Amino acid sequence: MRRFRPNVVVRGPNAPYAEDTWKKMTMNGFSFFGVKKCTRCRMTTVNPDDATGNDPELEPLKTMRGFRLESNGDSVCFGLNVVPRWSSRVANQRCVCACVRVCVCGRR
Repeated sequence: MRRFRPNVVVRGPNAPYAEDTWKKMTMNGFSFFGVKKCTRCRMTTVNPDDATGNDPELEPLKTMRGFRLESNGDSVCFGLNVVPRWSSRVANQRCVCACVRVCVCGRR
């Protein structure tokens, strides 16, 4: 998971890749909107522990191309890019605490 450099990891009974359908979510009372799937680059082939990389096999991208390739045939997607719904509350408190409940409020 670390190779994908996530900011938020959602765990639970949701189906794998459920985030593909999310439009809006809340965490710790803050709202976020899903704007697009997260396309992945070769950076995922670099080992985060020792910075060795560019695996000649291009793993994990090679494997993910088999089931996470976008319709354009070029981009591997994993995760969701989200933006916060800005308010004075968000401006004054710039972090969301770990281990908070995530609520999916809308799906595509």
